[in-house]
Amino acid sequence: MSESSIKLIFTVFLLSTLINDIVAQEGFPVDGSWRGGWGLAGGKQTPVVLVMKWDGEKIGGLINPGPESIEFKSAILTPETWMVHIEAADRDGIPIIIDGRLHDIGSYNRSIAGTWNQDGLENTFAITRE
Repeated sequence: MSESSIKLIFTVFLLSTLINDIVAQEGFPVDGSWRGGWGLAGGKQTPVVLVMKWDGEKIGGLINPGPESIEFKSAILTPETWMVHIEAADRDGIPIIIDGRLHDIGSYNRSIAGTWNQDGLENTFAITRE
């Protein structure tokens, strides 16, 4: 085998390794920080930030990270339909149920849109990954 053939094989191997590493950085579809809002359809939207992390077994996360953050009680992604279901409770113990569909899965700035149910009210909900 010639030296140029060895260099070519090495270069192809190196490039394929780098490409695999770059693609692997995308991670689990809901990992990351997401920003958007929720509120009555056509009305004022309440800004919201969600941070989600897949630990290999479950999705953990926070609503509005910081001193007043709300931790997820549970979160599930159903890959067959790309539906996301999140349960939490606000500071007063009122349940928050978020249901949405993951959109633009191939994009870094994918989004989730659906409903935010809290205190008996169903609101619209939309966030985009940052």
